[in-house]
Amino acid sequence: MDAGDSWRLALLVVCLGLSGFFSASETAFIALPRARLMHLVRSGRSGADRVSHIIQRPERFLATVLLGNNLVNTAAAALATVLALNLITNQGLSVLAATAGVTTFLLLFGETVPKNIAWRRSEKVAFAVSRPIRLVELTLSPMVTLLQLFSTMTNRALGISASTPQIGEEEIRTMIAAGAQTGAVDAGEAALLDKVFRFGDRQIREIMTPRPEIVWIENGDNLERFLEVYSEHTHTRFPVYEESMENVLGVLSVKDILSGMKGLKSEASGPVTKDLRPAFFVPETKSVS
Repeated sequence: MDAGDSWRLALLVVCLGLSGFFSASETAFIALPRARLMHLVRSGRSGADRVSHIIQRPERFLATVLLGNNLVNTAAAALATVLALNLITNQGLSVLAATAGVTTFLLLFGETVPKNIAWRRSEKVAFAVSRPIRLVELTLSPMVTLLQLFSTMTNRALGISASTPQIGEEEIRTMIAAGAQTGAVDAGEAALLDKVFRFGDRQIREIMTPRPEIVWIENGDNLERFLEVYSEHTHTRFPVYEESMENVLGVLSVKDILSGMKGLKSEASGPVTKDLRPAFFVPETKSVS
């Protein structure tokens, strides 16, 4: 092996390393939980804004990674072929050896190993490669822009929306359940959060007091009468009616009575229903949320 072949071998190793770098970058940014990234950005983690900026432009990021990966893989194949031709006299055997060798090494060290590491350590890998990826993007900017433009035009032709899917309730509940299983979220907290989501799905009639059990105050009742009712039913609010319970005037708040207790004592026979809060009427089938 002469000096030229030594340089080719060194460049081949570099190409394999770069192939692994691009593969790991792609997997890390895809596997990085978006909720975790949002938390890191809000907490001011160094580099979080840069990672978020890359993720917010997925088409440009993927164009950069795929372009870089294909360039180094092609270079690796060319270098391996030249090396094989120089070291093996049989041309057919040399091409076969180069093809088998490059395929094996790219599969192991350019794909499988780096992607497995990036999947298991997505946060660390994403933050580590974010700056080099930005540098590669700037270096290959003209070609990346062309690839991005071609991708956008293809998506439009196929009727594929470029908008980012929004995280829905089911996805959040799934993340909470997954966090509880892995121990990242306390089981009690997970159960409480799940109840919050289920509470919003309930109908008004499931949480309101049934009509026969409602404690009413008649319009014009004085403080003494109110205290009699309150001593038996310590609610915080009482609906007020006039003549018929179908005629609801408003809601009497215990807080309002306590704040005006001094004035009521001087006029014990006066009505406590002067200042009512408005009553809101909603159909019993309405969702709580």
